[in-house]
Amino acid sequence: MEVDALKATANKCIAKGELTQALAALGAALGTEPHMPVLWANRAYVYELQHEHEKALSDAQQCLQFAPDFSKGHLRAGRALTSLGRLAEARELLASASARFPQDYALVEALNAVGDGGVGGSDV
Repeated sequence: MEVDALKATANKCIAKGELTQALAALGAALGTEPHMPVLWANRAYVYELQHEHEKALSDAQQCLQFAPDFSKGHLRAGRALTSLGRLAEARELLASASARFPQDYALVEALNAVGDGGVGGSDV
């Protein structure tokens, strides 16, 4: 299966709550195309949904290594840091990302959630 098909399969699985299958599809896609930041960001999101926040942070950081200007990578990393209770780091990362990507309202929501002590919003 090609990467785009695997990504589409993963997105369908996420929508249905089939997170194990989504991880399998994303893992297969990453095995083929390990430098594709959206795959790392999407897998970070699945890990977030599974409350595997260390893994989510690791994948978000990998995403940002390949694409430092990919706002979704910053969002995933900020949410993971928030969930891990690393609030100062989360605030700093999300504030910086919000300034860099003012059109990405999900970053603003995540930054506001840090002040609330939680992780808000969802978007794949």
